[in-house]
Amino acid sequence: MDSANMPYHVKNVASWADAKALFDSLQGAWVFRGQGDARFTLSTLLERRILDKACDNYTPEQLLALEHALTKKFKRGASIYYTDTSAPSNTLG
Repeated sequence: MDSANMPYHVKNVASWADAKALFDSLQGAWVFRGQGDARFTLSTLLERRILDKACDNYTPEQLLALEHALTKKFKRGASIYYTDTSAPSNTLG
């Protein structure tokens, strides 16, 4: 598909440094990372793996509780890498 006819621009980068330079140049524009397979739904790798392995064994409520527990654990561990001024102000950050 020709990206010139799309309402967005496709940019390919070869390294994290190239990606960071591109992100910095966008000045607040939205950025979406592509997926290697168009059959994938708009979900993260973590979501796909959980659904592949666990959805038959757990209720949606249990999966949501697990997500919250994992997010809390991640945030607690990540906090040691931030100063008061560099810490994200929300969960997405």
